[in-house]
Amino acid sequence: EQGQARGRCFHPVGLNCAVEDAALAWFGELGYAVRHGPQLAPGEPAAERDSFGELVLVGRLREAIRDQITEEGLNSSEFALLVSITGIDETLSQTLHARHSYFSTDIRLHHRFRDMLEVSDDGNRLLDLRRIDEVEQVSSRAA
Repeated sequence: EQGQARGRCFHPVGLNCAVEDAALAWFGELGYAVRHGPQLAPGEPAAERDSFGELVLVGRLREAIRDQITEEGLNSSEFALLVSITGIDETLSQTLHARHSYFSTDIRLHHRFRDMLEVSDDGNRLLDLRRIDEVEQVSSRAA
């Protein structure tokens, strides 16, 4: 079927446009910059990712976290960071869900996870799962 474009929204049959437009308006009212997808696409001057395979806009996420998380706030007994990830298992065509709560004792400021991906001498990519929980300290600017 032909897709329908309504305002900023594009869906195969125009589904969820009202919800999407309302959400974008709400985020705009909260002070967030609302931009159209094609402006942010890889290869464009305002691109925020190198490929469409990068689902998370890391720079935006990092900035949001930096604005909200301070050492003082982390020491609060009420602090919790909730992470929810949804994906598709291409083999079984099933939706997968993962959720985890991080409390102040779980978070290390000025640290990042070590890279688990390596490229071997023959060009193969290797994923070293032994590093899954390894972190390294970084400067406060790069954190």
